[in-house]
Amino acid sequence: MGHLVAALLLILFAMPATTPARADDAPPNIGEIDAVVAPVALYPDALLTPLLMAATYPDEVAEADGWLGEAGNAKLRGDALAVALEPRPWAPSVKALMPFPVTLDMLASRPAWMKQLGQAEIAGPARVAAEIQHLRRLAVTTGKLKSGPRLTVRAENGFIAIATADPAMVYVPVYNPALVYGAWPYADFPPVFIEPPPGFEVSGADIETGIGFSVGFGVLAPLWNWAHLDWATGAIAVDTV
Repeated sequence: MGHLVAALLLILFAMPATTPARADDAPPNIGEIDAVVAPVALYPDALLTPLLMAATYPDEVAEADGWLGEAGNAKLRGDALAVALEPRPWAPSVKALMPFPVTLDMLASRPAWMKQLGQAEIAGPARVAAEIQHLRRLAVTTGKLKSGPRLTVRAENGFIAIATADPAMVYVPVYNPALVYGAWPYADFPPVFIEPPPGFEVSGADIETGIGFSVGFGVLAPLWNWAHLDWATGAIAVDTV
Protein backbone atom coordinates (compact mmCIF):
# COMPACT_ATOMS: atom_id res chain seq x y z
CA MET A 1 0.00 0.00 0.00
CA GLY A 2 2.90 2.33 0.78
CA HIS A 3 4.21 1.90 -2.75
CA LEU A 4 0.77 2.67 -4.17
CA VAL A 5 0.42 5.89 -2.18
CA ALA A 6 3.92 6.96 -3.18
CA ALA A 7 3.12 6.31 -6.82
CA LEU A 8 -0.08 8.28 -6.60
CA LEU A 9 1.70 11.22 -5.05
CA LEU A 10 4.00 11.39 -8.06
CA ILE A 11 1.08 12.76 -10.06
CA LEU A 12 1.38 16.02 -8.15
CA PHE A 13 4.84 16.57 -9.52
CA ALA A 14 4.71 14.79 -12.88
CA MET A 15 2.18 17.08 -14.59
CA PRO A 16 3.84 19.79 -16.71
CA ALA A 17 3.51 23.25 -15.24
CA THR A 18 2.20 24.73 -18.46
CA THR A 19 1.59 23.70 -22.05
CA PRO A 20 0.29 25.93 -24.86
CA ALA A 21 -3.37 25.11 -25.44
CA ARG A 22 -3.21 26.28 -29.07
CA ALA A 23 -0.54 26.82 -31.67
CA ASP A 24 -0.64 30.60 -31.13
CA ASP A 25 -0.11 30.16 -27.38
CA ALA A 26 -3.52 31.69 -26.67
CA PRO A 27 -5.53 29.84 -24.00
CA PRO A 28 -8.72 28.17 -25.19
CA ASN A 29 -11.81 30.33 -24.94
CA ILE A 30 -15.02 29.27 -23.21
CA GLY A 31 -16.57 27.92 -26.41
CA GLU A 32 -13.56 25.73 -27.10
CA ILE A 33 -13.49 24.39 -23.55
CA ASP A 34 -17.20 23.60 -23.58
CA ALA A 35 -16.92 21.82 -26.91
CA VAL A 36 -14.02 19.68 -25.70
CA VAL A 37 -15.45 18.70 -22.30
CA ALA A 38 -19.03 18.24 -23.53
CA PRO A 39 -18.80 14.47 -24.15
CA VAL A 40 -17.45 13.72 -20.64
CA ALA A 41 -18.92 16.47 -18.42
CA LEU A 42 -21.71 14.14 -17.28
CA TYR A 43 -19.39 11.32 -16.25
CA PRO A 44 -19.42 10.31 -12.58
CA ASP A 45 -16.84 12.37 -10.70
CA ALA A 46 -14.74 9.35 -9.73
CA LEU A 47 -14.25 8.47 -13.43
CA LEU A 48 -14.03 12.03 -14.73
CA THR A 49 -11.19 12.91 -12.34
CA PRO A 50 -8.61 10.38 -13.62
CA LEU A 51 -9.83 10.93 -17.17
CA LEU A 52 -8.92 14.63 -17.04
CA MET A 53 -5.54 13.75 -15.56
CA ALA A 54 -4.85 10.95 -18.04
CA ALA A 55 -5.58 13.26 -20.99
CA THR A 56 -2.42 15.17 -20.04
CA TYR A 57 -0.40 11.98 -20.75
CA PRO A 58 -1.46 11.20 -24.34
CA ASP A 59 1.54 9.02 -25.16
CA GLU A 60 0.99 6.88 -22.08
CA VAL A 61 -2.73 6.55 -22.84
CA ALA A 62 -1.90 5.32 -26.34
CA GLU A 63 0.67 2.86 -25.00
CA ALA A 64 -1.69 1.58 -22.29
CA ASP A 65 -4.52 1.13 -24.77
CA GLY A 66 -2.25 -0.89 -27.03
CA TRP A 67 -1.10 -3.00 -24.09
CA LEU A 68 -4.67 -3.66 -23.02
CA GLY A 69 -5.55 -4.71 -26.55
CA GLU A 70 -3.02 -7.54 -26.54
CA ALA A 71 -4.61 -10.97 -26.31
CA GLY A 72 -3.25 -11.99 -22.92
CA ASN A 73 -3.84 -8.62 -21.30
CA ALA A 74 -7.36 -8.09 -22.59
CA LYS A 75 -8.62 -10.89 -20.35
CA LEU A 76 -7.11 -9.55 -17.13
CA ARG A 77 -9.58 -8.55 -14.44
CA GLY A 78 -9.53 -7.66 -10.77
CA ASP A 79 -6.40 -8.39 -8.76
CA ALA A 80 -4.69 -9.99 -11.76
CA LEU A 81 -4.98 -6.70 -13.65
CA ALA A 82 -3.70 -4.72 -10.66
CA VAL A 83 -0.65 -6.96 -10.34
CA ALA A 84 0.09 -6.79 -14.07
CA LEU A 85 -0.11 -3.00 -14.03
CA GLU A 86 2.14 -2.50 -11.02
CA PRO A 87 5.47 -2.52 -12.94
CA ARG A 88 4.15 -0.48 -15.86
CA PRO A 89 5.68 3.03 -15.92
CA TRP A 90 2.40 4.85 -16.55
CA ALA A 91 0.84 7.65 -14.55
CA PRO A 92 -1.63 6.49 -11.87
CA SER A 93 -4.43 8.26 -13.72
CA VAL A 94 -3.75 6.22 -16.85
CA LYS A 95 -3.75 2.99 -14.85
CA ALA A 96 -7.01 4.07 -13.22
CA LEU A 97 -8.74 3.91 -16.61
CA MET A 98 -7.58 0.36 -17.39
CA PRO A 99 -10.64 -1.34 -15.82
CA PHE A 100 -12.79 0.78 -18.18
CA PRO A 101 -11.52 -0.15 -21.65
CA VAL A 102 -14.25 1.78 -23.50
CA THR A 103 -13.11 4.98 -21.79
CA LEU A 104 -9.42 4.33 -22.33
CA ASP A 105 -10.02 3.51 -25.99
CA MET A 106 -12.23 6.58 -26.38
CA LEU A 107 -9.23 8.75 -25.52
CA ALA A 108 -6.62 6.74 -27.41
CA SER A 109 -8.65 6.49 -30.62
CA ARG A 110 -9.22 10.25 -30.73
CA PRO A 111 -5.73 11.69 -30.12
CA ALA A 112 -6.55 15.19 -31.38
CA TRP A 113 -9.50 15.51 -29.00
CA MET A 114 -7.51 13.98 -26.13
CA LYS A 115 -4.71 16.47 -26.74
CA GLN A 116 -7.16 19.38 -26.67
CA LEU A 117 -8.73 18.10 -23.46
CA GLY A 118 -5.35 17.60 -21.79
CA GLN A 119 -4.07 21.00 -22.89
CA ALA A 120 -7.21 22.72 -21.60
CA GLU A 121 -6.78 20.99 -18.23
CA ILE A 122 -3.13 22.00 -18.00
CA ALA A 123 -3.73 25.59 -19.13
CA GLY A 124 -6.63 26.27 -16.77
CA PRO A 125 -8.03 23.55 -14.51
CA ALA A 126 -10.30 26.06 -12.75
CA ARG A 127 -11.84 27.08 -16.08
CA VAL A 128 -12.32 23.45 -17.09
CA ALA A 129 -14.02 22.65 -13.78
CA ALA A 130 -16.23 25.73 -14.06
CA GLU A 131 -17.35 24.82 -17.58
CA ILE A 132 -18.07 21.23 -16.58
CA GLN A 133 -20.32 22.59 -13.85
CA HIS A 134 -21.92 24.99 -16.34
CA LEU A 135 -22.71 22.12 -18.70
CA ARG A 136 -24.07 20.01 -15.85
CA ARG A 137 -26.42 22.82 -14.86
CA LEU A 138 -27.63 23.06 -18.45
CA ALA A 139 -28.27 19.32 -18.54
CA VAL A 140 -30.21 19.51 -15.28
CA THR A 141 -32.23 22.43 -16.61
CA THR A 142 -33.16 20.54 -19.77
CA GLY A 143 -34.24 17.60 -17.63
CA LYS A 144 -31.69 15.27 -19.22
CA LEU A 145 -29.40 14.87 -16.19
CA LYS A 146 -31.05 13.36 -13.14
CA SER A 147 -30.64 10.48 -10.75
CA GLY A 148 -31.49 7.02 -11.99
CA PRO A 149 -30.54 3.37 -11.56
CA ARG A 150 -26.98 3.97 -12.79
CA LEU A 151 -26.16 7.54 -11.71
CA THR A 152 -26.82 9.64 -8.63
CA VAL A 153 -26.99 13.39 -9.20
CA ARG A 154 -27.00 15.74 -6.22
CA ALA A 155 -26.17 19.31 -5.24
CA GLU A 156 -23.16 19.72 -2.95
CA ASN A 157 -22.05 23.14 -1.72
CA GLY A 158 -23.45 24.83 -4.78
CA PHE A 159 -21.97 22.35 -7.24
CA ILE A 160 -23.47 19.37 -9.06
CA ALA A 161 -21.87 16.07 -8.07
CA ILE A 162 -22.39 12.87 -10.04
CA ALA A 163 -21.73 9.46 -8.52
CA THR A 164 -22.29 5.88 -9.55
CA ALA A 165 -25.54 4.52 -8.14
CA ASP A 166 -23.75 1.26 -7.31
CA PRO A 167 -20.37 1.98 -5.66
CA ALA A 168 -18.95 -1.26 -7.06
CA MET A 169 -20.12 -0.84 -10.68
CA VAL A 170 -19.65 1.87 -13.31
CA TYR A 171 -21.88 2.33 -16.33
CA VAL A 172 -20.17 4.83 -18.61
CA PRO A 173 -22.64 7.52 -19.79
CA VAL A 174 -23.05 7.96 -23.53
CA TYR A 175 -25.02 10.88 -24.94
CA ASN A 176 -25.27 13.40 -27.72
CA PRO A 177 -24.10 16.81 -26.41
CA ALA A 178 -26.30 18.54 -28.98
CA LEU A 179 -29.30 17.00 -27.21
CA VAL A 180 -28.59 16.95 -23.50
CA TYR A 181 -27.42 20.56 -23.08
CA GLY A 182 -30.14 22.27 -25.09
CA ALA A 183 -29.37 24.85 -27.79
CA TRP A 184 -25.60 25.07 -28.22
CA PRO A 185 -24.47 28.72 -28.02
CA TYR A 186 -21.08 28.45 -29.77
CA ALA A 187 -21.61 28.11 -33.50
CA ASP A 188 -17.86 28.22 -34.18
CA PHE A 189 -17.16 25.44 -31.69
CA PRO A 190 -19.72 22.63 -32.02
CA PRO A 191 -19.63 20.08 -29.20
CA VAL A 192 -17.59 16.95 -29.74
CA PHE A 193 -19.85 13.94 -30.30
CA ILE A 194 -18.45 10.49 -29.60
CA GLU A 195 -20.20 7.49 -31.08
CA PRO A 196 -21.54 4.92 -28.60
CA PRO A 197 -18.93 2.29 -27.72
CA PRO A 198 -19.26 -1.46 -28.33
CA GLY A 199 -21.58 -2.92 -25.74
CA PHE A 200 -23.72 0.22 -25.63
CA GLU A 201 -27.14 -0.48 -24.21
CA VAL A 202 -30.17 1.74 -23.96
CA SER A 203 -33.64 1.45 -22.49
CA GLY A 204 -36.80 3.50 -22.98
CA ALA A 205 -36.07 5.49 -19.83
CA ASP A 206 -32.59 6.31 -21.11
CA ILE A 207 -34.01 7.56 -24.41
CA GLU A 208 -36.27 9.92 -22.48
CA THR A 209 -33.35 11.44 -20.61
CA GLY A 210 -31.08 11.48 -23.64
CA ILE A 211 -28.41 9.51 -21.79
CA GLY A 212 -27.51 5.88 -22.45
CA PHE A 213 -24.92 3.69 -20.80
CA SER A 214 -22.26 1.15 -21.62
CA VAL A 215 -22.32 -2.26 -20.05
CA GLY A 216 -21.28 -2.27 -16.42
CA PHE A 217 -17.63 -2.36 -15.39
CA GLY A 218 -16.64 -3.45 -11.90
CA VAL A 219 -14.36 -1.09 -10.01
CA LEU A 220 -10.88 -2.18 -8.98
CA ALA A 221 -10.33 -0.82 -5.47
CA PRO A 222 -6.56 -0.06 -5.65
CA LEU A 223 -7.12 1.99 -8.83
CA TRP A 224 -10.45 3.59 -7.97
CA ASN A 225 -11.49 6.79 -6.24
CA TRP A 226 -8.01 7.73 -4.97
CA ALA A 227 -8.29 11.37 -6.01
CA HIS A 228 -11.02 13.96 -6.05
CA LEU A 229 -11.71 17.15 -7.94
CA ASP A 230 -12.26 20.27 -5.85
CA TRP A 231 -15.01 21.97 -7.84
CA ALA A 232 -14.42 25.32 -6.14
CA THR A 233 -10.81 25.60 -7.31
CA GLY A 234 -10.53 23.06 -10.14
CA ALA A 235 -7.59 21.40 -8.37
CA ILE A 236 -7.29 17.63 -8.24
CA ALA A 237 -6.14 16.31 -4.88
CA VAL A 238 -4.74 12.84 -4.17
CA ASP A 239 -6.40 11.18 -1.19
CA THR A 240 -3.66 9.73 1.01
CA VAL A 241 -5.83 8.53 3.90
